Amino acid sequence: MRQPNLMSLKMNPMKKIKSLLLAGLCSLFILQPATAQDAPRWDELSETQQTLLHRFSAQWDQLVPLRRQKLLRGAQRWEKMTPEQRQLARKRFRHWRQLPDNRKRQIRRRFENFRDLPVEEQQRIRRNYKNFQSLTPAEKRRLRNKYRSMTPEQRKEMLRKREIQRAQQQRRDQTLRRDRQRQQRKKD
Repeated sequence: MRQPNLMSLKMNPMKKIKSLLLAGLCSLFILQPATAQDAPRWDELSETQQTLLHRFSAQWDQLVPLRRQKLLRGAQRWEKMTPEQRQLARKRFRHWRQLPDNRKRQIRRRFENFRDLPVEEQQRIRRNYKNFQSLTPAEKRRLRNKYRSMTPEQRKEMLRKREIQRAQQQRRDQTLRRDRQRQQRKKD
């Protein structure tokens, strides 16, 4: 059975990216190795860290070093967040916990697929997402409706044409910048 690609989900693009980012953050915890020396004992944690990690106090010293290290990194990131960032993180984490396990697996798998893409392709996807975010709500709605009504081949062709247009615009912009620089040098 063929897996649906990232863009084929009937989910708004913002949710897709949020899901990918959340899955990415979760996978960062899993992928980084930790040794016993890197994972401090409970009594070696600062008061702030102990407060943030109080749920784990009873079993902290029995946790494997990798797990302790992941929790500690999370606490350190939490300490650096603004109240608004913390509120958003709580909201996203609540949403993540409420997802069914099969949906979480699907998101993780898609994130892994994204991570396996060539850097240029990842950048293209990020650019497309950034461009989409700059649209008005009405433009986003129109584009979503148009996208949903297209076949996969039509979608691919539309994205290819947009990428060509973007590249052409970048070349025009570069040419204009060079011309301006030349004119500026002539004046100097």
